This record gives sequence, C-alpha cells and structure tokens, in this order.
Amino acid sequence: MTPTTTLTRRPTTNAAPTPTLTPADTGDWRDEAECRRHDPELWFPVGDNVHARMQAAEAKSICAGCPVRIRCLSWALETRQDQGVWGGLTEKERLALHKRRSGTTFGRTRNVADHIYATRLDEFLTLRAQGLDGLELASALSTNVQTVNRVNDMIAASARAAAEEVRAA
Repeated sequence: MTPTTTLTRRPTTNAAPTPTLTPADTGDWRDEAECRRHDPELWFPVGDNVHARMQAAEAKSICAGCPVRIRCLSWALETRQDQGVWGGLTEKERLALHKRRSGTTFGRTRNVADHIYATRLDEFLTLRAQGLDGLELASALSTNVQTVNRVNDMIAASARAAAEEVRAA
C-alpha cells in the first residue's frame, strides 16, 4: 500500500451543496408572468375605495408590460375569475368584456374568430410565436387566413384597450 501524502490525498469536505432557489420552469405561461416578481396581494384589492382603486391601477400598470398578459386575460375569461386583476383587467372590466364576447346566435358562437379567441388563444399565440405565417396558422387551426387576420386584430385591439385603461387610471 502506498502511503498517503498531501500530494496524493483527495480533498474532503463535509459541506452540503448549496441549493439554488429559482422557480421551476414548468413550461406554463404563468412562469413568465410579471406578477410573480411582486406581492400577490397587489392583484386582489379589497373594496371600491380610493386605496383599492389605486392598488388596482398599480397592478394594471405592471400587467401592461407583462409578456403573457393576453394569455392571462384569456385564462381569466375562460375560467370566469371573479376576483382580482387578471390580464390587466379588474373583475368588473372582465365581466363587461365577457358579456360583449359571449354574444351567441342559436346557442352557437358568433363566428370562428371569436371562438378561437375565446377558447384557443394559447394555442394560437404559441403557433404564432413559432413563426408560422398566416397561411400556416390557418392550416394548423383548420381555418382560413381571414380568420387568422381577425384573431390578430382582436389581440391588437385588446392590447390597445388595456393600454388605454392603464393611461386613464
């Protein structure tokens, strides 16, 4: 057996590895939300007084710069969130938007663009983020280019409306 010297001995340590405390990347749109970096209470103002309105305005201003604001708003509308600020809109604003979007004729959605915007927005945004052009998007969604253009227009109009509300607040 060869004697151990300081030149041949391996360093030892009893220290445990330091864990990293970063949120898990689950691939969920909420992982990219700006609100994750702030106190969650900010998005749930209580009452309808000046303080609550100022709190909602602050939350909405953060939402305005959020990369997943449209997905958040779509999710809140689909799941009928009745409290808090979601996608840059308060519960009253979402209720008004939901009433406008839910116009039906004989129990059927008014048109395909409204249906895609209301129920498949995450899929639409994911495909668009992958760089698909209008024709490719239409093919992937089993629709036509005009419908894709209308959904894009609806997304842009929603973003403009949210930006105007933030400026007005």
